[in-house]
Order: sequence, then structure tokens, then C-alpha cells
Amino acid sequence: MSSVATVPNLQQTITNTLRTNPNFVLSNIRVQVKDGEVDLYGTAQTGFQRALAQKFLENMDGVKIIRNKISVI
Repeated sequence: MSSVATVPNLQQTITNTLRTNPNFVLSNIRVQVKDGEVDLYGTAQTGFQRALAQKFLENMDGVKIIRNKISVI
């Protein structure tokens, strides 16, 4: 299986993981995935929300690196 084929699946899995958490407003978070490297963009209301977004993804299969670029407003 090529990594190109898995990128949309991993991105969808990450999006679904964040969407199921009641502590996030998903419209404020964007996810970009390339070769297992995940970039999180957007805004959070608290530092806890920002950290939690990353924590949820740390042990996910296929995720190699998480760059948390979420800003706290």
C-alpha cells in the first residue's frame, strides 16, 4: 500500500478523532498530513485544548510527528 493512498485515510481518522471530543470546536482546527507528519492549525480557547488535541494523536497508527501550531485565543 502506498503512503499516498493512506494520507487521506489518516487525515480522516485524525479529523474523526478530534471531532468526537466534546472539548474541541472542529471548525477552528485544520489538519494537514504528509508522510505520517501531522500539522495542526487553528485556534483553541485554552492551552489545555491545544495540548489535548496533540495528546489524542500521539499514539495513533501512522502518525510519526505532530507539529501543533494551534494558537490559544
